[in-house]
Amino acid sequence: MIKFFQSILLFIICAPATTAIVGALVYVLYGLNKPGVYITSFISLIIIGFVMKHSYQNNETAELDFKKVISTITKKEWLVFGLFLISWLIAIYFLYTGRSDRAIITPWQVVSSWFFLFYGFGVVALFILSQQASKLLTLTLIFQSLLLFGVVAIVYRLGYGFDPFIHEAAVKAIEQFGQIKPLTPYYLGQYSIMTVLHNLTTISLAFWSKILVSGLAALSLPLVIMRWLKNHHGAEKDWGLAAVMLLILPATLFIITTPQNLAYLFLIIVLFWPSPLPTKNEKIIIWLCAVAALVTQPIAGIPAILIALADSTQNKTWDKYLYPLIITGFVMALPLAFYIFTALDVSTTVSLTWPNLEFLKTLMPTNPNLQSWWLNFIYLYDGLWALIILLLILIGSYLTIIKKSFELRRRFLWPALALVIAAIITAMINFQFLIDYERSDYALRLIITALLFSLPLILNALRELAVLVEKQNRRGLISWLIIITCAATASLYLSYPRFDHYYNSHGYASSKADHEAVKWIEAEANNEAYVVLANQQVSAAALREFGFKTYYHDTIFYYPIPTSGQLYQSYLAMMEEPNLKIIDEVKNLTGTNKVYLVLNSYWWDYKKLASEISELANSSKDIGSGQIIVFEF
Repeated sequence: MIKFFQSILLFIICAPATTAIVGALVYVLYGLNKPGVYITSFISLIIIGFVMKHSYQNNETAELDFKKVISTITKKEWLVFGLFLISWLIAIYFLYTGRSDRAIITPWQVVSSWFFLFYGFGVVALFILSQQASKLLTLTLIFQSLLLFGVVAIVYRLGYGFDPFIHEAAVKAIEQFGQIKPLTPYYLGQYSIMTVLHNLTTISLAFWSKILVSGLAALSLPLVIMRWLKNHHGAEKDWGLAAVMLLILPATLFIITTPQNLAYLFLIIVLFWPSPLPTKNEKIIIWLCAVAALVTQPIAGIPAILIALADSTQNKTWDKYLYPLIITGFVMALPLAFYIFTALDVSTTVSLTWPNLEFLKTLMPTNPNLQSWWLNFIYLYDGLWALIILLLILIGSYLTIIKKSFELRRRFLWPALALVIAAIITAMINFQFLIDYERSDYALRLIITALLFSLPLILNALRELAVLVEKQNRRGLISWLIIITCAATASLYLSYPRFDHYYNSHGYASSKADHEAVKWIEAEANNEAYVVLANQQVSAAALREFGFKTYYHDTIFYYPIPTSGQLYQSYLAMMEEPNLKIIDEVKNLTGTNKVYLVLNSYWWDYKKLASEISELANSSKDIGSGQIIVFEF
């Protein structure tokens, strides 16, 4: 039975990684139409079978007595686990009853506040089970992770964000044509996995888009991290509590499905999978996940390849010469790639500027000190987040150095520092083709990658903290239980978009009315060429309904995508000062005679804009009982 659970873990890791790699190759060489999907599935199954069979030759997958393991679980542990499951089901109920297809900013607008209470009960159960060094701890952590990462998948009926809709439309185009021209070496990992899942199960792409990353993260991360802690640290009571305390950290990376987030997940597996002296089988898994990360998103994939290469050269002779080159690669590879990528685009000019280090401001603690004591605590914690993480990294690094942990320094500390330097270098590149607020994204992603490399250092610090917690008396344990539960619950709240007295995320969900609007426009146009001025979420609805249907002059999509494009700038101009000159410019730009403008009721100064635009438009249409007005020019 133990071998069965180990097989599940291997399959959860190997299946998506192998499918990503094989699918990417098939996509480039042939195409991911129906035959391509079957070829990918067949080859992937052979590779997965080989890897899993080979893994059983390793001692780590030796068969154990399942009944003996069960017999070690006490009645108290079963009781705690049973109460946890009840609270977990109640929390799921609150998420399900809050499901919405309206233009909400945050899931907390529609989810009952009682949800947080029952999520907190789950943290309490994890704390108690960690004190018992219970065999049920990992399973309980998986269930809690499903709650932590699964809010978006359950609450947002039509999906959340903007990027998932673009990637979903790309997968539809791949299924129809086999390939998208021009061929690109990135995103293929996610596209391959989603294409295979959609074709083999016939379950909608929208469903897989919602659960792919959050589901994989919830199932794999607790297992992989607990395995790493077991291989690297001592008493289960100590490292079990350290794993539970990870819940106090942000979970934002794994709440929606994008190639970048999926690549981050593969990178974490690369970092946490090997034991101190990696076996041949572990190196195979590392390389599978590293290459999968590379074909999914190179920002995480290139560091994953570099660390896999470092693991493969753990030989004193080779390591002396190759490791410094690998660290140099961490510093220079991605900034060079960004620079070359920008320079090759003939439509833009590349230049270097003084690095924008705005992200350093987040290290400064803040105290909102406003009216709600609960929100004040949450945002006090939010203001201390970066400082807490930095402090944990510094403590973990100090422990790594004084304990002379060669592996932690080699695999995590030096690469993390190198990636921070790479982020600073990247911040010097002026990405003029991006809209202003997106120009720091690449440097920020490198900082995130550096933080992922720092996770083992953070765990090192948390384990030392767990040892101190274990030595507390009953009152001290209760105090730490309250602190960890409140911090973990606040972290859950902060990991998702918010709209409260303290913060407004501004990112509305794509609503049912948005979808009705784009379908009405398509029907009303009656096969005539047209272009639409709208916000991102309306464009997302158009992608879901019609994919990449129309381009003008091969480069201008008929909805405002991307936000740095001319159509979106024209839309913003109409929202600022409506006039027909802007509409005429759009008609001349695209060569069309029909322009629609979509005005959502949540837009600033909606009533005034609606009145002004209606005087200019030929006609208008109300959608969703006042949620949207579509104007025709």
